[in-house]
Amino acid sequence: MRKAIAMLIVLAMGVSLWADGSPDRPSKSQTEVRLPDHIQPSGRTETWTLYMADSYGDGWNGASVDLYVSTVLVLDDATVTAGEGDAAIAEFEVDDFDHISTTWSEGSFDGECAYGIYDASGILVAAAGAGWDAYTLEHTVDLSGINILSNSGFEGGFVEWGSYPGQSFDVLTTGDDMYNSDETFTAYDGDKSFKMWGLYWGNENMENNIFQEWGGDEGWGHDPVPVSGTTFNLSAYLMSHNADFIGQGNSHAKLVIKYFGDGDGGNWWDDMIVMDESDHFDASSATADQWDNYTLESSVPEGTWLIQMGFMLVQPSNDDHGSVFVDNFIATANQGDCETNEYAVTCDGGSWQ
Repeated sequence: MRKAIAMLIVLAMGVSLWADGSPDRPSKSQTEVRLPDHIQPSGRTETWTLYMADSYGDGWNGASVDLYVSTVLVLDDATVTAGEGDAAIAEFEVDDFDHISTTWSEGSFDGECAYGIYDASGILVAAAGAGWDAYTLEHTVDLSGINILSNSGFEGGFVEWGSYPGQSFDVLTTGDDMYNSDETFTAYDGDKSFKMWGLYWGNENMENNIFQEWGGDEGWGHDPVPVSGTTFNLSAYLMSHNADFIGQGNSHAKLVIKYFGDGDGGNWWDDMIVMDESDHFDASSATADQWDNYTLESSVPEGTWLIQMGFMLVQPSNDDHGSVFVDNFIATANQGDCETNEYAVTCDGGSWQ
């Protein structure tokens, strides 16, 4: 996977928004920073662009942004300098399932600064800075344009996934040591894969979960659930290593979608409508060291208030051992109830990304 920066291009994008000598030049507090909806792409298939804008035209006044592709720093202290006018651009390489994240270093006038990530077609896919909620961002590369799960290749680690009860999982990188083995790990695709194992709490049928959510109360930061009858199609690749094989006990793994009501005045987690699950990945179906594709089709039932979509490992007892790796987790919505564009899905009941 290409992670190195292809090149760094810093261009003056014309004169300042307001000429220095203009008698009507607004003060710093009066300026409004803007990003264009589309920029002319370079034409190279996996080359994306960081576009940095300054509303006052005198640079970022000491502010800068670091950009990471799947935890690798590819743009260090990118900025707009005083002599460059309104904007500057830098290009970087991405692959499918890469996870883009940024960190921000403050300057003297951050309210003038904004930046956006543009794909190979020149479309704005993520933005931060003045006028947005934060000065940092995260975005998962999806070259298919149809996957609704963020960070679905786990190249960004565990960010954007929830968990319950919140332990016995990890993200491994190609070359990492394997548990109970002299072998090293190789991801299915890219550099990283998710790993989960049992809880060992002494209980029966212990469930370990990771998921992404839709719905809930306004203010949760979630987009609303789609209309009932909307169909999801899930797909992921699962593997269990020979030194910690899922087939040595009675544990099993599966793709799941859980649908909850609002609890009717009680707890929503006590109001599960239904849980749909894929075929089980277990002693009868798994082959050690082999990546297998598992799928699940599921439709939204009436009364759904919250959706959790993800992966579960069930450990019947403390004597059931084994771990499972997960990679390239994809979810799509059917076109009958939802319209899927390049970066979001819109249904009668709302939209989500």
